[in-house]
Amino acid sequence: MVVLPGCASRKAMGPAPAQKEDFQTLYVRAENLISTNQFEKADAVVKTLEKKAKTDSEKAAFLGARGRLNLARNDLGSAAADLESSISLEPKNAETLRSLAQIYLAQHRAGDALSVLDRFLEFDSLDASSKLVWSRSMALALGLEYLPPEYFDAVRSNAINRGELAAILIVEAKRASFDLKTPPLSQPGNPKVIDLRQAKGVIFPDTHRDTAGGGDTAFRAPTYQGTVSRVRFRDCELSWYAPYVERVVDAGFLAAFPDGSFRPADRVTKGILSLNVYSFLDRHCTTALADIRSALAAAAANGEGGSAQVSDPYQALAAAYSDVGTGSYVWRPVKAVTALGIMSPSSPGFFGIDEPVSGNEARTIASNLAALLARSNCGLEP
Repeated sequence: MVVLPGCASRKAMGPAPAQKEDFQTLYVRAENLISTNQFEKADAVVKTLEKKAKTDSEKAAFLGARGRLNLARNDLGSAAADLESSISLEPKNAETLRSLAQIYLAQHRAGDALSVLDRFLEFDSLDASSKLVWSRSMALALGLEYLPPEYFDAVRSNAINRGELAAILIVEAKRASFDLKTPPLSQPGNPKVIDLRQAKGVIFPDTHRDTAGGGDTAFRAPTYQGTVSRVRFRDCELSWYAPYVERVVDAGFLAAFPDGSFRPADRVTKGILSLNVYSFLDRHCTTALADIRSALAAAAANGEGGSAQVSDPYQALAAAYSDVGTGSYVWRPVKAVTALGIMSPSSPGFFGIDEPVSGNEARTIASNLAALLARSNCGLEP
């Protein structure tokens, strides 16, 4: 073979050097090998990734890949450590968060799993498959048989309705490691005292005080003698939140309308929700409301509500919110829920009684209420 000057044959030069793979190509190859259980090959590629990782994003990707490799090998401790480090570098990686929640659940670390699952709520959006995985993981962490994927959208909503509120109350009470006790239902024909005095779909407290009996009964609401039976509300029958509606009504937090409807699509406002909480405490946890005096006295001592030395403890915060006058139907409820730390005003001096309640706000309120009831020994089960 004639070789031109300055040239060499391919054979003399040896084999062509292998083309170097960039980081992204190696990462995809590693993930494919892990998903097909080719662990030895995956391990070699992951080690190359470690050497190539320069930026925080690349380091997070390498740690995520190694964590998923350890997870596939059932080395949960190493996998958790890698994925936790990866999340610290790249907080919004859905795949890494999903894998970390899976590990925590396998390690029976339900609280840690729930914290990770909460991070998904910060995403702009999730596809249907991701919502399903999220809801199943939440159910497993909470010990629930099932949690509808629609719950994800409810807790992310900027304005929830009554049906969504029912679901959030039950699920978040469970999350707080407590659950509302469902009182035994009346036998057919046997009456049970229930409160059906409502306006805009909520129960109204009374507006007067009656201390003739020596006790503070300012929180007593009028009652209606009726018969309760377990029936599915006709306007909730085909909805995902129907079971939660039944439970929250049985627990006494929300009430049906006299016509037998629940009106799940009605919007929930902060004023209405304060009234719901107040009325529930009135009937099921008067000890918590009795503690309002000390809460108001503390507020007064901090200069937040004037003198606490008044006959009506609510007077101490009477001027706290410009949109809640003494003649308002939510005057006492708002003072109670804010003084007890269950709800917060929208801004200093303004409660926002007509503002919608977001899913995130409802979760916080449900958690605060569950904690208060637990501290007051008001019918919650650990």
